[in-house]
Amino acid sequence: MDKIHRATVKVLEETGVKFLNDEALDILEENGAIVDRKTKIAKIPEAVFDEFRKKAPNEFPRFNRNGKRIPISKDDFYISTFGDGTYFTERDGTQRPSTLKDIEKIMIVGDALENVDSAWVGSMPTDLHPNVQMIHSLEVLVNYSPTKPIALLGENGDQMRYAMRMGAALLGGMEELKKTPIVVGGGWATSPLVHAKEILDSQIIAAKEGLPTACGSMATAITTAPATLAGTLVVWNAEVMSSLVLSQMIAPGVPFEIECSGSAADPRKGYYPVGNPEMALVNAGCMELSYYYDLPCLIAGC
Repeated sequence: MDKIHRATVKVLEETGVKFLNDEALDILEENGAIVDRKTKIAKIPEAVFDEFRKKAPNEFPRFNRNGKRIPISKDDFYISTFGDGTYFTERDGTQRPSTLKDIEKIMIVGDALENVDSAWVGSMPTDLHPNVQMIHSLEVLVNYSPTKPIALLGENGDQMRYAMRMGAALLGGMEELKKTPIVVGGGWATSPLVHAKEILDSQIIAAKEGLPTACGSMATAITTAPATLAGTLVVWNAEVMSSLVLSQMIAPGVPFEIECSGSAADPRKGYYPVGNPEMALVNAGCMELSYYYDLPCLIAGC
């Protein structure tokens, strides 16, 4: 883990990470990062990285709509429904696009299962326009997961504002939402080493309100990361830790969750396989890094 950490520091200092958001670049530059406005690459010196990563709490609380809490930390283990898939495979082997009705069924089953501790949308409703898929998915999450802790994630500024309004309406106001945060800002990095404008909009809005933030990465060996799994872990780590630093610059101590769904591409076809041995190894490595930094972490269990 020390070698992965040292390689990550080198990437952050010498290569940098691209932040496609001017406000994010302003925040980074004001707090010691070296920013190239033309390329939108921010280089984060080791001292700055160490200062701000240590401000992140080691727990990421999740709540259900009634205030039930599960503390996510390196000492806890929970299972959640999860998925951004766009196709379903039927029992006869045929495939079809996933729908909003599928998400309803996943949420109902997940809410009833004792060993499922938390809830997140199980797929993407391709029967809806892409601009409203997430908002309607969150509506299903709220309506069909009455007992499990949930996370209303906004993946751009508008979605984040909708999620905050939804959470505030559910809990009785913005102040109650801050006490019982069921809304999360942020999303997934674009490997290698890029944070999209929309994701950063969501993250900045949430952090300014003191709401939890998160960053995940699907860094994939051979295609969006080095062919070695160690190199893939360095790319993943640089992406999520640079995002964590941004959140802590905005609001020191704001909860932050690092997330991983990394894998290795099929070298013959180039696609991203889920459930292969390399995925298990990459995600195990991500979890070990979360222990190293004493940070809460979500990994894929495919």
